[in-house]
Parts: sequence; C-alpha cells; structure tokens
Amino acid sequence: MKNPYTGLKNLGATAYLNCALQMYYMTPEFRKIMYEWDFNGYARHEFDNKMVDDQNYSLWLKEFESKCIPRQIQLLFVKLGLKEDDCVSTNGLIKSFGWGDQEQYVKHDVQEFIRILCDVLENIWKGSQYENGLKDLYQWEMNDVVECKDCAYTNCRIEFHFDISLGIRSYCNDSISSLEEAISLFIEPEELSGDNQYNCFLCKKYSDAMKSLSFHTLPYILTIHLKRIEFDFMTMQIKKNHDLFVFQEILNMNQFMRDSHEKSTKPTEYIDTRITEEDIISRNQLKIEEYQLEGPYVYELYGVISHIGSAIAGRYVCYAKSFDENQWFKFNNSMVSKTTRRNVLATCGDHRMETAYILYYRKIDPEKNLDEADINMMLQQ
Repeated sequence: MKNPYTGLKNLGATAYLNCALQMYYMTPEFRKIMYEWDFNGYARHEFDNKMVDDQNYSLWLKEFESKCIPRQIQLLFVKLGLKEDDCVSTNGLIKSFGWGDQEQYVKHDVQEFIRILCDVLENIWKGSQYENGLKDLYQWEMNDVVECKDCAYTNCRIEFHFDISLGIRSYCNDSISSLEEAISLFIEPEELSGDNQYNCFLCKKYSDAMKSLSFHTLPYILTIHLKRIEFDFMTMQIKKNHDLFVFQEILNMNQFMRDSHEKSTKPTEYIDTRITEEDIISRNQLKIEEYQLEGPYVYELYGVISHIGSAIAGRYVCYAKSFDENQWFKFNNSMVSKTTRRNVLATCGDHRMETAYILYYRKIDPEKNLDEADINMMLQQ
C-alpha cells in the first residue's frame, strides 16, 4: 500500500529544514495559504515596478521564480500533495536561499530557522492579502508588566511572538516535569531586587519591583519551544537536558487566561500502556468537552519536532498527525511511516536520547479547523 505522505531527501545536513517543512505542510491552514497565493500576480507586479522591457518577461520570470522562496515552497507543497514519488528534493528551495553546495552541509537550529523563514515570508507578503496570514495562525500577544514598589508606577507593554520558549529547569535549577508546570512558571510573578532592581522612570532611581507576564491573546497554532539545549557554567560547555518533561494531547489554556494564575492541581499525566487506543480517544473527547466549558482556548497536539543525540552531535525527526485519519506519522527525511501516539508522547525525555524539542498544538474550533479533504480539493483546482 502506497504511503499517504511523501518524504524529503536529506541533502547533507538538512534534517532541520525537512522537519520544519513537513510541519508546515501538515498544518492544513498554512498549506491553504501556500496553495492560494498568486505567484504570477506577485511576479507581474515586481516586474512592472522594475520597468524592464516587456519582451524579456519570460526570461526574467524564470530567474525570478528560482529565487523566490515562497514560490519554491509552493512548488514543493504541490509535489508533496500529488504524492507521485516516495520522496522529493528540496534543492530548488535551498537554491532560492542563495546557498552554495557547502552550506547545505551546515547544521542549523530548527527553531531559529523557522523564525527566519517566517520573517522572510512576512516581508514578501507585506501589502498583499496574505500580509497577516502568518500572524492570524501563529502570533500571540503577551502583557509584560513591571510595577515599582516605591511609587507604584506601572510600566506595561504588549509583546508579539510566534512561539513560546519554555525552560526545562526553573530559576532555582529544579527540574520542571510537565508542560503545564512550565507554563505556570513562565507567567509566575518575579520580584526584581538586589542586583536586578528596576530602573523606575518616575522615581529616577533603581527600586524593587514586581514583574509579571500574562497572555493577552493566544494563537490558532500554538508553537512551544522547549529549551533542551543549555549552557553548563560548571563545565563551560553546551549540553542537552534529557530530563522528563511530560506533555499532553489535549491542552487546556483557559486556566492560564484567568486573572489568578494558579498552578494546575491535576496530576501530571504519564503514558499508561494498559489503556487501549479507543479508550484514549474517548478520554480525550471527554476532556475537550470539559475544558470547553471553561472557555475557547482548548488545543490539540498535532505535531512534534524531536531531537536525537547530544547538543554537539544530533539530528531532527518529526511526528505529525493526519486530522482526517487521526493517525500519527513519523517523518525521518525520505522515510515516512505510521506510528502510534505512545511513541510520540514517549519523546518526553526521562533520559532518552530522543526528546521533544518543538510542540505544535492547534486550537479546537470546528468553524475554522481544516482537514486534508478541504486542502486536496484546492490542489485539484
């Protein structure tokens, strides 16, 4: 039986690129943007602005297409969607980066690459109907508030982000064992005192203060980066944290949107090998219904980029769920295979070499959620 998904060739050290692209592809709402984007209209507009002789348009277009990053992603997604080959090459996309043959053998951090790629796409789509496409999917807003203890002056600003970076260890160097605990600590108020005092605008001096973070808005696609790679000040070397860090399939973010951010009193969920697949699906549905009574911010895990190996020598693979089949797949460069939710949740660490590095959650919203069938219809058109 032919695999329902297509792999991506590793062209040296491009596993990080392949994982990022597969997760974009497995996000139906992002794929919809790529299929809808009118490259020909964009190219014509760029050509007209350059005032080049119209007789040279076909020659200019060929070169422009080869250097246009979103166009190369679009063409790659079409190949992935047609599913005519077991795996396809990202060579066209890599060349559009302006990279030479040697640069594809250089390893990059997948989170940093995703951030840079988002910046590139936003700049190209600026002024078009897709200007806010990535913001609508990935952007969340955070309130950063500092209150001076001497004069009660409050400085509040709103920050915009495409992902959330969470520590695996607390400020006291204690292990953080679960995703909910990490989010609670992320928004826990912090006292600024001693060498870390706040330079108050009103007092005109350094004063003790309280700093607090809170979620102003949450995104449709919640992207969570886990700070597995650390700098060890004892050895003065970079190392990878393999500690246990449990994450769940259904994430209730309503609890973190309230005025009082109390830590969850519910026990951390561990993988129970005795529960059947049907039991897990039924239990997850009950959780969704329960959490949605609290508010709209209920998320479903659909993707994980994991890191295998050490901080110095490692590689990436990713796992993504097909929303149509409710089936998980493992993407290991050119190889794509079915896997189980237990294998995905087992990337929680606990001193295993393979650990989750980026988690992808989609907001459960029947009116907005797209599936494979919706996107396939667009591809045929």
